[in-house]
Amino acid sequence: MMYVFKLSSATSSRTNCVVRLVVNSTFTGASNRTDIIANISFKQLSNAVGGAGAHSGGRLRFGPDGLLYVTTDDNHNQQLPQSPTLLGSKVLRVTNTGSAAPAMPFRRASTWGPAPGILRQPEYVRTSADGRGKARTYPC
Repeated sequence: MMYVFKLSSATSSRTNCVVRLVVNSTFTGASNRTDIIANISFKQLSNAVGGAGAHSGGRLRFGPDGLLYVTTDDNHNQQLPQSPTLLGSKVLRVTNTGSAAPAMPFRRASTWGPAPGILRQPEYVRTSADGRGKARTYPC
């Protein structure tokens, strides 16, 4: 299986999503696309601090706990890091099917990490030797 963070044009307003694909045995093709996380914020228009799509990326990583950690960018939008319900500018901690992980440290859907607003633009997640997760934000 392969997991991909990608732009989606499934709706009239573009968003990002995470999809799961099954890769064939010769690694020459993929099939059985399953969307596991939808509606991750995407920057639609240019503004004074960047063009459309800027700060709209994300990274994926499986942790030693078998859960998928997804970092999402802030789209140059100050409201995204502050919102406990929007998926932009967060670290999402989910199962391999996209469901919120059990025993979340905070009671906010699938968001993992400190209180809203602490991670402006999470860049990546890694785990230390003792299995603890650490998130790095992009330097401002």
